[in-house]
Amino acid sequence: MNRRRSEHRRGLLPVAVLVTAAALGASGGVAHVYYKNRQIEVARQVERVEQQTAKHHDDIRTLDMRMDQMLNRYVMRAQLRELGSSLRPVPPEMVEVIAPSDPDGAATMASNRP
Repeated sequence: MNRRRSEHRRGLLPVAVLVTAAALGASGGVAHVYYKNRQIEVARQVERVEQQTAKHHDDIRTLDMRMDQMLNRYVMRAQLRELGSSLRPVPPEMVEVIAPSDPDGAATMASNRP
């Protein structure tokens, strides 16, 4: 009636496999978290750079607009009048067109002063 129970002792190999699997799972989880955090950091850096690029594009457009406003001949004329400048418009008959003598067609300057 009372039989002896046979005791099954666990061997060293199953315990070692279990510990190895747990270590691999833990290291895989840590690596996953590390790479995911790096991915998020890189995405934030990319977003920051894109925002800076968009801001620079806006600044360039603003500067172009201001340059166009400042180079407007009517605005310049009004500003010169306000400042009391002695500059006067040049009559069209005073303009002298000089053909380029270089075969390259490079721009040349003419001056009435030696």
